[in-house]
Amino acid sequence: MFAAGRVGFQGKYRLHCVVHNISEGGAKLVFLNTVGLPSTIIVRIGLRGVEEQYLARVRWQNKSSVGIEFMPEVPMELKNLEGVATARRMTYSRPTYEKRAAK
Repeated sequence: MFAAGRVGFQGKYRLHCVVHNISEGGAKLVFLNTVGLPSTIIVRIGLRGVEEQYLARVRWQNKSSVGIEFMPEVPMELKNLEGVATARRMTYSRPTYEKRAAK
């Protein structure tokens, strides 16, 4: 299962990616080029015209891939940043996500 994604930080959505291995707790993001991301990002995941936004913590990075963990709530130090207050935690499990993709 793959989905289109966009990654935001510093108040703007800056990078497009492909989202792999989506689960309730996180996902793998794959980029066309080498990337370096801050430790906390906002990820927009779109599938069949529906796009949802999540706050995530970067757990690992290599040349063109990043492993992220969806955060259950917004850390205090980020509550005043633009866009972060509207980020939501993923609330559906992988099977539900795949079921939506089949529609």
